[in-house]
Amino acid sequence: MNKGFILAAILEIQRESTFDFEVLNNLFSAGLDFVYLRTNQVKDINWERIIAKLNPAFSDRIIISASASEFIQESELVGHWKEGERKELLPEKLLPNKVYSTSVHHLPDILDLPACFKYVFYSPVFPSISKPSYNPKISLITLQQDINGLKEKKAGLPNIIALGGIQTENVKKVKDIGFNGAALMGALWQSTDPVQAFTNIKKALIS
Repeated sequence: MNKGFILAAILEIQRESTFDFEVLNNLFSAGLDFVYLRTNQVKDINWERIIAKLNPAFSDRIIISASASEFIQESELVGHWKEGERKELLPEKLLPNKVYSTSVHHLPDILDLPACFKYVFYSPVFPSISKPSYNPKISLITLQQDINGLKEKKAGLPNIIALGGIQTENVKKVKDIGFNGAALMGALWQSTDPVQAFTNIKKALIS
């Protein structure tokens, strides 16, 4: 972990992905804590082939859809439930001793999550880089108040990871208002050098 502040990446993948997964290995080596391999084609993805392209030493840093339950059951991978999936989730779908992540757009929803949800992505915090017109609905000041309120109401909260428009210029603001981490998309994948972009963001956290 990056001194207690998580830096994650979200990568959209398709069935016939042409992405150079060695970039992820290099990002992990540079200090990336997690990558969420997000897709709307869960059953069409050859997860075994994709995971095989990544260094086994980083397997516990990979998040994939919890719907791929047969693949993740015996692995160290983190299972992700999208917000809509989670709201219809039956308790028996949660595998014993498994770590999960999820997404929320309303911070108080975090209070109702089972303990196995260790990571929660909240968005959007800033105007999205990868999704034009996807803009925040509340201010940073209000977000800070809401996060502090959650901490007062419940001990042992999951790691709350900010998502949406996070880049070198604003990542420290995310840390300062109380988020436990930041997830990166456009700041990495729209860069000609994702590893250098990531390194710059890491440096910005301590500037």
